[in-house]
Amino acid sequence: MGKLQKPATPAGITRQKDTAASTGIKQFFPPSQEPEPLEGDNMADRPTTSQENQTTSDSATEVGNNIEGILTALAQIPNKTDLHSLGSDLKHTIHMETATLKQELANVWDTLEDLEERTTHIGADALVNFKTVQKHDQAILDSRRHTEDLENRSRRCNIRIRGGLRISAKRGIESPPINIERIHRAGIQRGAALLPDTTKARNVDGIRFEESTVHLYQDLAVSTITQRHLLKPLTATLKDHNTGLDWESK
Repeated sequence: MGKLQKPATPAGITRQKDTAASTGIKQFFPPSQEPEPLEGDNMADRPTTSQENQTTSDSATEVGNNIEGILTALAQIPNKTDLHSLGSDLKHTIHMETATLKQELANVWDTLEDLEERTTHIGADALVNFKTVQKHDQAILDSRRHTEDLENRSRRCNIRIRGGLRISAKRGIESPPINIERIHRAGIQRGAALLPDTTKARNVDGIRFEESTVHLYQDLAVSTITQRHLLKPLTATLKDHNTGLDWESK
């Protein structure tokens, strides 16, 4: 007996089964991961040798560049000699800066000492100036007395005459028996009222001339006369006690 053979399946039925099977598999893959239909035969494609070689060369170049960069960085790292040199330079720089700072501090100290000394001298100079200013008053007084003395000495031969009538211009002035170099009329005294002693001295009897009384005085400086009037009470007291006073020695 011959073997039983399977009944032949129609072509339409076979295609329908393949379509159903493929449709059932697609639902488990996203659209981007769908398997592409095979074209032609089922043999795998031949690999591209040029692309692989290019990728390998690029990787080798990148690794070589990285190695060169690492070697360059390692070469730039300072060694023991460089560190020793940098330490020496830093130590020398710190030493120089410290020496400069010490010199500046010494200069500041000298300046402070100079200022303190000047302050001390300023106080001493101010005291000397104060004493000098106090001496100015005495020097001014001495100068004024010396000027008065010179003025009095220049008037030693002069006589101050008070009184007498005003002479009319028509009448004229006759030549007096005594040679008089200059005649001038003294003005009225201005200022404070006269002292009682001065008024009394003026009221003493004088020389009668043409129905008028003429008084003769020593011609002295105004300041000298004023001082004599002011010292009159003191001199009167000294006279009452018979006490002599040498004005020149005092």
